[in-house]
Amino acid sequence: MARRGGGSTRWVGLLVTLSALSSAQPELHLEAQALQRVREEYGRQGPGLPQPDPVLTAAARALAREALRGGAGPAAQLGSIVQQVSAAGGHDPIPRAVVVRATPAPYALDTFTRRTDLASEPATHVGVGAILSGESAVVVALFSRRKASLEPFPRQVPTAGGEQRLCGELQSALRSAELYLTRPSGEVERISTAPPWGSRFCASLPFPTLGRHTVEVIGNGRQGPEVAALFFVEVGKTASRGADPQAVEPTSLEDARAALLARINFLRAAHGAPPLSADPRLNQVAQAHSERMRHERFFAHLDPSGNGLRQRLRAAGYGYTQAGENLGRARGPMAAHFAIELSPGHRQTLLDPRLTRLGVGIAGDGQQILLTEVLARPGAGRRGRSAPMGQPGGRPARHLDQGSRQERNPWEPRADAP
Repeated sequence: MARRGGGSTRWVGLLVTLSALSSAQPELHLEAQALQRVREEYGRQGPGLPQPDPVLTAAARALAREALRGGAGPAAQLGSIVQQVSAAGGHDPIPRAVVVRATPAPYALDTFTRRTDLASEPATHVGVGAILSGESAVVVALFSRRKASLEPFPRQVPTAGGEQRLCGELQSALRSAELYLTRPSGEVERISTAPPWGSRFCASLPFPTLGRHTVEVIGNGRQGPEVAALFFVEVGKTASRGADPQAVEPTSLEDARAALLARINFLRAAHGAPPLSADPRLNQVAQAHSERMRHERFFAHLDPSGNGLRQRLRAAGYGYTQAGENLGRARGPMAAHFAIELSPGHRQTLLDPRLTRLGVGIAGDGQQILLTEVLARPGAGRRGRSAPMGQPGGRPARHLDQGSRQERNPWEPRADAP
C-alpha cells in the first residue's frame, strides 16, 4: 500500500503538470479532473492513496481509444485490459477498470465523477486516460494492487530460439515465486528459477517458437498460490502485437468443451496435477446452470432459490467425493476462462489434484457468454462435500442487466452431443 506522504507528493506534482498543459490539450484536462476525483474518493474513504503510474496511464489511454472505436463494453473486458497493460510494459494481472463513454463529451467526466465505486477496493497504483473525438469522450481509470516488481523485460523478441532473463521481487507478503510460460500452442511449461532468496527471483525464459507467449509469475501466500504478474511476449516479426489474447474463440459448444479441456490439462500438467477427463453427465449439470443463469438473469453459484452445486449434483443423481465449480463471463468461452485462471480461488479449483472429471456449460446471446466449469471426483453412489468454489458459496445470486432482450442461445448442445 502506498504511503500517504510520498503518494501525496507525487499526486500534487502530477496534477500541477497536467493542469499546466490542460489549456492546450483538453484531454489532459479531463485526465487531471478525473485523477483529482480519484484522489478525493480515496482520501475520503481512507484506504490509502494509490500512486499515479505511467504504465497504467498509457494502458488507460489505449483502452480509451479502443472504447471510442468499439464501445465501453469490449474495452472493459479483462483480456483487453491485460493486453494493453502488457503492451505498455506493465505486468499487473487483474487491474480493476472503470470505463465511461458519453456523448456529448462533458457527460463523460460528469458520469465518472458521480461514480461511488472509484475507491471501492484498495489499490497501490492508478492510471487515468481520456480521449475526445467530436462530440464524444471516453474516460478510463485502471486500479491495481501491485503484487510484484519486475526488472525491464522486452515485450517483442525478433527471432525464435533465444533466451531472456527475468528478475523481480514479490510483494504483498508473497514468497516462493514460480514461473510459467504458456506457448502459442497452448502448452504450459514451468520454468526453473535460480535458488530463491526471500521474495527475490530470477530465471532464464526460453522462446523456441514464433508467436505469442504468456509469462506468469505465481506467488505463494497465506491464501495459497496467486498470479502476481502476467504479460505477453511476441516472438517474430509476424506476431500481432495488438491482438486480443483470446481473439480465436470456438464457434460451437463441442469445440469449446474440447478447447477448454485441453487448456486446463496443459495447466494441470505444468503444476504436476493429473489430467481431467470429460464427463457427459457433468456437461449436462454445467449446461443447465449456464442456461438458467441466462434465462433468469443472474450470475452466481447459488441460484435465486438458494441451491448450489451440491444440490444440483444431487438432483442429477451424480455421486462424488469432491466437487468444485468455476464461473466466468466474457465475449467468448476462452476469454471467460482466461479470467478464471487469474482468480486465486478459481485457479485452486482448476489445479486440485483430487478432481478428475470436467463438465462445461455455455450459454449466451452472441455478445456475452456465461461459462460454468464443474470439476469432480466421482464416487460410487456417495454424496461427499463440495470443494471450495471459485466464488464464495454464501454470496447471493447477482442479477444481470434486465435491459437487453433475450436472444437465441447459439451454444445450445446438439441432440447427438454429450
